[in-house]
Amino acid sequence: MAKVKFLKEGVELEVPKGVELREFCIQNNLKLYLFPENIVNCRGRGYCQLCRIKVDRPEKLSPLTEREKSSVKYEGAQYRLACQCSIAEDGDLQIITRPRRIWGWREHPVYQSIINEEKKIYGF
Repeated sequence: MAKVKFLKEGVELEVPKGVELREFCIQNNLKLYLFPENIVNCRGRGYCQLCRIKVDRPEKLSPLTEREKSSVKYEGAQYRLACQCSIAEDGDLQIITRPRRIWGWREHPVYQSIINEEKKIYGF
């Protein structure tokens, strides 16, 4: 079992290995979706990306699925879809449900890495 702290909800729960995080959140009344997302979502198929979570230790979760590789991978390894992942290893874990989305090309990690490289080279 893994001890998982859901930061926005202020709850720490024991999550068994292999349990899909979306189902676990729904069963334990954790706010994975807000209105109207709680009504209009893909029901765990990985299409809508409304169950995005941010994890402090992504290596404790199951490997990325093909659906995740095409949807949230660009945001970084810490972002996952709750409907596509489960706990794979024991240990402590912190999860942020409904994390802030990266909007616009200026906030994209690739663009930010180019800007950081230019700052190193040119000093500004």
